[in-house]
Order: sequence, then structure tokens, then C-alpha cells
Amino acid sequence: GNYISRETAEKSLLEWSKNERFFEQFVGPTSRKYINRLRGAEIEDGSFEPVNDNMRGSNGGAMKIGPIACFGKGNMEKTIAIAKIICFPTHGNRISMSSACAVAAAVCGALNGKDLLGILDDAMYGAEEGEKIGTAGSMVAGPSFPKRLRVAIQMGINAKSLSEAMDELRSIFDCSGMAADSVPVAFGLMAAAKGDVIPAVQAAVNIGNDTDTIATITGAVLGAMKGIGAFPKEIINKLDEANDYHLCELAETLAETDVTIE
Repeated sequence: GNYISRETAEKSLLEWSKNERFFEQFVGPTSRKYINRLRGAEIEDGSFEPVNDNMRGSNGGAMKIGPIACFGKGNMEKTIAIAKIICFPTHGNRISMSSACAVAAAVCGALNGKDLLGILDDAMYGAEEGEKIGTAGSMVAGPSFPKRLRVAIQMGINAKSLSEAMDELRSIFDCSGMAADSVPVAFGLMAAAKGDVIPAVQAAVNIGNDTDTIATITGAVLGAMKGIGAFPKEIINKLDEANDYHLCELAETLAETDVTIE
């Protein structure tokens, strides 16, 4: 059978890290530190690593959970449980877990066919549940992620245009690698774009600072909402060719695979 557990999550991290190109291109400082610990190498000379727990309130869990949340198959309880298993080892604090569960819950709502407002409501629910989960981990000093998420969503809804939303969100949120500074922005852009995938992703990649994370989250949630037609085929082909991906095959695997939580 196919199982998701902390052990399988750690084995998958180690296996993924063997691909040097992907590892160096995509790993964040928090995940790098955890993978080094799994390898038995705590310190890597010359590289940045978080020193205190505040620096671990980062957005890597939220960035990676979107596709993995598809294994929940629209079951909210199972989806949140998967997010906990996958993200807590590397991002076990109230801010990071709140952001990760917000993304997971939003994907879950999208897979259930909800409209954009329903998906944003599910993101708020996930944020609140994730904050509860994260309190069992490291203590961090920082803002309430659910409150910042609510503010960003409202800013996106109220904006007269996507361009205005970008300016307003960027003036309030730093869009940095910290979860509370970047993940809310993704949801604000989704709201401002009214769920239109390509403009929302384009806004995310142009808003500045940690754009890859913001765009990844935006694409994951709205892609789940729009389905296979979310992105033009020429874009998918270009991504496959440039990165040696096989995105359609990966999507089929996600859709066909049922998992059991251990």
C-alpha cells in the first residue's frame, strides 16, 4: 500500500536531496538545515542556516504542500493530517504550520469544486487549524498568521484592479521568506484576480522578493480550482523541456494514488 508517515516523509526528503540540481535550486534554509540533520551533518560551511526559532517561521511548508494536499482527495480532515505529517518536521511552529495548512485546506476546497470565496474560507479554516497544530512545536515570536491572511484576502477583494492589489499588498507585506510576510499575499492576489490563474501567477512573479513561493502557492490553489485547463499546453511543454519535468504524468499519478496515513 501507499502510506504517509513521518518516516516516509523523511525518507522522501533524503531521496529528493540526492538530486543535486533540484536540491540546490529549490531547497530553503529551514529545509536544508533539517535535511542536513537527517544526514548527520548539522553545519554546512559557508551557507546560511537559521540560528533561532524565529527564523524558522518560514514559508517552505506552505510552498511545498499544494501538490501533496491532493492526496487528501477532498477530505479536509485527511488533508490537514497530511499537512501536519509533511510540514511539521521541518516547519513545526504556529506561524509556518498555520500557513501550510491554509494552503492545504484551500487545495482541498478547490478539489471539492468550491468557488473562489469558498476556497478562501477554507484557507482561513486551515490557517486556524494549523495554528493549533503548530503550538505543539517551537515557540516563535511573530504575528498571527490567520489575522494577516484575513487582511490580505480583504485587500484583494477590495482592490479595484490586480495592479492596485499588487501595490497595496506590497506596501503592507514584505513578501519575504517568512510565512506571515508572503503566504497571505498569494491569497490576496488570488482574490484580486478573481481566480483567473495566469494573471494571478504573473502578478505573483512580479510582486518582488520571494516571488517563487508566492507564485507556487497561487498556481497550486488556482490550478486545483481550474483543473487540467488551468495552464496552456505550450506553458506546460516549456516547463517540461526546460526542467526535465513530466508534469502531466505527475498529475496523473497524484490523481490515481490513494494513501493511508500512519
